[in-house]
Amino acid sequence: MNKILYAEDHPGIRKSTERFLQLFGYTLENDYRLIICENGQNAEQSYFSEKPLDVAILDNTMPPGKTGRELAKIMKQDDPGIRIFIASGDKIPESEEYCFLEKPFDLYELDRMLKGIFEKKMVL
Repeated sequence: MNKILYAEDHPGIRKSTERFLQLFGYTLENDYRLIICENGQNAEQSYFSEKPLDVAILDNTMPPGKTGRELAKIMKQDDPGIRIFIASGDKIPESEEYCFLEKPFDLYELDRMLKGIFEKKMVL
């Protein structure tokens, strides 16, 4: 089972991105588990209860709880193999812990990146 955690505090963005991910085939029927979180606190709890995860897509600012970058650091220390994307409308510095997605991000590009991650996982 491939696991993707998606955390976004804005309800409209969260719901529409979740729907698009499902339309792109990230569903239980296709061996993907989407874990949807509405804030940093929920994302941190979900990470520890659901790990190991393959991918985390985190909004950078999502109160209450930690920021996406703070969560990325915790997740990478716990699981160096997890792939992390930080989404933000503000430019943030790149890091070895995550890839930056500038909001509004292109959902087709996100799908392409996810497919690349999961195709490599299948080859390994």
